[in-house]
Amino acid sequence: MATRLPVELMRTLDEKFVADWVAFQTMRPTGGLIVEGAPYRRADGTIDREAVLVLARHLVANWPALRMRVRSMPLGITTPAWVAAEPELAWHVRFIDHVEPDDVALVLGGERNGPLALDRPLWTLLVAGLPDGDVAFVPQVQHALGDGIFALRFIDQLTADAPFDPSATPAADELAPPPGAMGILREAGASWWRRQGGLGAAWREYTRKPFPRRLRRTGGRILRPRRLRRQQGMPLPHRHHAFRTLDLREVKLAARAAGCSVHDLAVAASLLAASRTDPAAETALLVPVSRRAGTTGDERNNISMTEVSLSPGSGRAEAVAQVGAQLGAFIAGDPDALARPLSAPGYTSYLPWRVRPRYAGAALVREVVLWPVLDPRHPFAVFAGSYASTFSIAVSGAPDVDVESIAADMARVVLGDDDPSAASDARAEVPA
Repeated sequence: MATRLPVELMRTLDEKFVADWVAFQTMRPTGGLIVEGAPYRRADGTIDREAVLVLARHLVANWPALRMRVRSMPLGITTPAWVAAEPELAWHVRFIDHVEPDDVALVLGGERNGPLALDRPLWTLLVAGLPDGDVAFVPQVQHALGDGIFALRFIDQLTADAPFDPSATPAADELAPPPGAMGILREAGASWWRRQGGLGAAWREYTRKPFPRRLRRTGGRILRPRRLRRQQGMPLPHRHHAFRTLDLREVKLAARAAGCSVHDLAVAASLLAASRTDPAAETALLVPVSRRAGTTGDERNNISMTEVSLSPGSGRAEAVAQVGAQLGAFIAGDPDALARPLSAPGYTSYLPWRVRPRYAGAALVREVVLWPVLDPRHPFAVFAGSYASTFSIAVSGAPDVDVESIAADMARVVLGDDDPSAASDARAEVPA
């Protein structure tokens, strides 16, 4: 019996990620997994494509989100809907047999995953052979599908707490085709109505946006397909990438000694690293704050941004104190903090993943590097993450930004060490 996946209306906040060609192709949460290579290499050193596709089928069978695509609604009267669509693994899973040493950060940062298509599920998985014999798994989703926290589920479904045989996963149920356009609208409307909790709540939800704004958005949705076709193939921004991997235990000890959390230390370190370009000026970065507390956790995007600034001449201790005070005020709902302008040149974040080792099939996951989503308007962004015993720092930036220096400076600040040689074991930094 075929399975009918529920129709889901895209939220207006998520719709902006598919509004134009550049946003659609660049706004992609990405994770770079470095796994032991033997289970996924043939005798000649190339990638064992069939072994990878077996793992990909396991992934798709266990996570319905990867079996949905975006479909526009009739006359653009609502946001697009997520509807069932079977992914063609030969298209979604891509391969690079040999990565040059200078290209490792570029590959792990998602720059070689290739394009997405709006008429297919919005994800790709690149599998690449690294120079040291390991293999990189680089999952990437379009931001409309989810933010960084949502995207971590991709890595969760790709891995397990112990070695496993992905071929033992039962085949995914056959999908029933979505209903026609009016049926999709009817199902999406019923789903929206169930979430409102009554006529009064539904009316308040609908009227909180002025009708002229709704009318403009409807016009934009009608014109969007033509605009996307016209923009297709236009040049995308070039980006550089760099990362550092530290020992998580050392990072936790450093945070404890500084009297703060690992998150606040990572934010303070990124601000201090960014301030080196102009020590006399105030430095500011955006910091995302999850709003999932009290929700079901199923939201695709549920992040608020606040701006955190650093006074000129601040040292490590002052930076930690300023970050803690500003983030604390925002989380507590302080009106001044909530009204802080969002004009910073980029963002910085920290997101922990699993505390125990994970396996992609039979292969141990050695490292996980979570990458920032670099808004085309921003010169750079920073993302720190932790997995098992490792702590990663990833920096993405425009060609004129020295991402390598930012990553190195940030690593030194995190550890409280001014010795450049103590910063890391970065594998590479490469211009896009």
